[in-house]
Amino acid sequence: MSGFISKAACLGRRPSQFAGYGGYERAELMARLLKERTVARFLVAPAGYGKTSLLINYAETMFSWAHVFWVNGKSPCFLRDLDAGTIARDVKASDGEARLVVFDDVPALDAGRTQLFSDQIDVLLEARCEVIVACTPRADTLGQAQPDRMKLGAYDLLVSDDELEAMDRVSELAGRDAQLQSIDVCRVPLLVWGEASTRASVFLRALMKEQMPADLLLATASMFTLTRGSLGDLRGLGPLDFRLIADLAIEYPHLGFDPDTARFETPVFAVEDVAQALRGSIDALVTRSAFATRDQLVCAWADSLIQVEGNLERACDVVLMMCPRPKRAPWLVGNAEALARGGCYYEGGRLAHDICERGKDIATDDRAVCAAFAALCDAVLGNEEVAVRLAKRLAFDSQGNSAVRACCLLLISRYGSDTLIAHAEEELAAYAQSLAGVQVDLLSTWEALVLLRHASIVGFGVFAELWEVLERGHADETALCISATWLFRMVSDSYVSDNQADLAPSADVLKRAEVFVRRKLARLDALTPDYFTASAALALERAHVNGMPLVEGMLSSSALLLLRRIEMSLLSQRARRERDVRNAWERGEGALGRRSDKPRTAVANYPGVANMRNVPVLRIRTFGRFEVMIGDDVVDERLFRRRHVRLLLLLLAANAGRDLSRDSLAMELWPDVDIEQARRSFYAIWSKLRKALTLSDGTCPYLLRHQYGCSLAERHVQSDIGRLNDICRDLMFGRHDLQGWTSLYNEIDRDFSNELLPSEGRCEIIVRLRKNCCSRLVDALVSATQNVVEAGNPQVAIWFARLALSHDDTREDAYVALMRAQIANGQTTAAIMSYHTCRRVLSEKLGIDPSPETVALYESLLD
Repeated sequence: MSGFISKAACLGRRPSQFAGYGGYERAELMARLLKERTVARFLVAPAGYGKTSLLINYAETMFSWAHVFWVNGKSPCFLRDLDAGTIARDVKASDGEARLVVFDDVPALDAGRTQLFSDQIDVLLEARCEVIVACTPRADTLGQAQPDRMKLGAYDLLVSDDELEAMDRVSELAGRDAQLQSIDVCRVPLLVWGEASTRASVFLRALMKEQMPADLLLATASMFTLTRGSLGDLRGLGPLDFRLIADLAIEYPHLGFDPDTARFETPVFAVEDVAQALRGSIDALVTRSAFATRDQLVCAWADSLIQVEGNLERACDVVLMMCPRPKRAPWLVGNAEALARGGCYYEGGRLAHDICERGKDIATDDRAVCAAFAALCDAVLGNEEVAVRLAKRLAFDSQGNSAVRACCLLLISRYGSDTLIAHAEEELAAYAQSLAGVQVDLLSTWEALVLLRHASIVGFGVFAELWEVLERGHADETALCISATWLFRMVSDSYVSDNQADLAPSADVLKRAEVFVRRKLARLDALTPDYFTASAALALERAHVNGMPLVEGMLSSSALLLLRRIEMSLLSQRARRERDVRNAWERGEGALGRRSDKPRTAVANYPGVANMRNVPVLRIRTFGRFEVMIGDDVVDERLFRRRHVRLLLLLLAANAGRDLSRDSLAMELWPDVDIEQARRSFYAIWSKLRKALTLSDGTCPYLLRHQYGCSLAERHVQSDIGRLNDICRDLMFGRHDLQGWTSLYNEIDRDFSNELLPSEGRCEIIVRLRKNCCSRLVDALVSATQNVVEAGNPQVAIWFARLALSHDDTREDAYVALMRAQIANGQTTAAIMSYHTCRRVLSEKLGIDPSPETVALYESLLD
């Protein structure tokens, strides 16, 4: 008999790999599984659709894991036993009363193995053993071999309306981290019920590992990168078979593909998660694409995001996280104007800074353009100091790129120090002089801006006159928009300072500028914002607020709303960058790795930042095994080989944040010696513990010692004992939704299934702490069981009650809580069995009978 099959027997216990595996009761799907128990049932869906969770719920509810086999299809032993044709025989040999065999994660099988697998399923069914198979769509090869099977596909496993309403999640979907755009594509169980920190990355990685044709893999990767578009957008990336793509509508509903309109719309996952999922796969995608290299494919994705969807921010992230570093600069150079026009300064600036700081083998001209763009982004986002520092490296280089030089001179002339401004104005004057005689419509954007900036320095009248000349001569419209912003700001300042007399000669120019801006504004819409036009329109509005009359009346409400959206987008980018600067500064770095990049609010205004900045967290693990980590590094266990060092750290962790008397600690650790000897021993052990927790700089910020007491620095320490205290409070007094209760259950089952330091044996201190932790945890679990029943989730309440009994099976109140949860879930027979188990355990282990209240609950079931 194969050891693989015998080890697959559950023997009344949940398989160890699912010890912390949560799930949701899905009554409708359970009912469908129960309707066809005499035929093979197949769950065919991509990873993340809750196949395993549903099967765990089924095996636990229907069989309590008794006479159940859970066969891992990923194991090579599965194929070995399948080829030998011994699976059914070994199941019956291991358990003559086998009632359920689950084949989980069955791989794609060839024709011969498909028939062998079908034969084994038939043998099991003839022996009245239920069979359920879970696999991905690409691995579903048994359709013809099992014509009478019952199949639940991907659409069947999507979260239903009733399940969403029961969780009160419909209103929450729009604000998810995945930013799902339609309810149809966000019903994947993992995306609805999974933990926020991992659901996207886990879902994407599992999907990319699925065995599917290269064409479909390319299409799937492109869809997740672009998030929405048409089949034509995908065809431009490589050869695609429409018939295969159409299958995506049925087998992969999360892609939101509609064969009728040939369009798709996927959940909007963070580019970082998509890049992690595609790591190691992009080169394989390139071989099936229309491109020769990885950077060409990635840049094609980014270009499509800009040209089709106008999604500049995502395009920058795609290039930053997927494109090889030397190839990022050419893409940014080619799209810098589009990014600036679209107001993409945060993501664009991040990409530009990355190129400037890490791209060592980039062409000089490309590096200069990227540096100038980075300076522009910093200036717009309010980081003028860094903008000037970047700009002055390029502004005064007479041999450099003329456009780059012009951009940097303009930035310095506005944001630089007095000395730099004077120098920049001299350079601008010389630059403007060299442009004398150039035809207006032949001036580039930066050349026109240099002329206008120099004119504004000479005087408002000269500036207004030149602006009118350029506008009449059909000069570059981008330059006219930017300079119109300067024009209206100067007008606004004149009205504020009550100097309107200087504006009278330029009244006609102001009218022409207003008409020009209104005409540009009329072409804008929410999908194609133009920051240059919006900036000019906002300057026009502010000038009017300060007193300038408008020729054509107030701006329309729709135009004002659009301007506010663009303005809020820019403010949001500034806030995000300010947050990044502050976070980096608190970590001891400058933003983007530069020390001079300080937050607007001084660090001194944040209490404790100076003391906490470089202190890694001390993590103490005591349940299951003893482990101490400082930051991400495990402390050498040899430093804790003496038991009293471990015990002292354990006592301090159990009382984290509270001072403990050194004498009381000494007497507790050495109860059989006099106080003086105990003190001497304590100081020796304290010294060894301090040595174990000392950082590389020679300091030990974790141990605090006062005149008579000592303690752990709570703000630098995380321990599982402390976390257990928090969980117990949350279980007893918290009010959660279904996801919150499930997360708590998973954490307890995963992290606290073992007792405190089991290797320490019967040490008195350890035994006392074990009993205390176990008692508090069971109390909290019993309380949570009642709270979950009242919240309308009796199945989850059953999990909590059983978890309580797994920690202490002599607690009568835990049995009562289990019975009440089973009654609420309609499991009357199971509740009666729980009572009999309670009576037997209490009699055998404690020599007592159940209380009258428990007996009364049991008799009510019989009645």
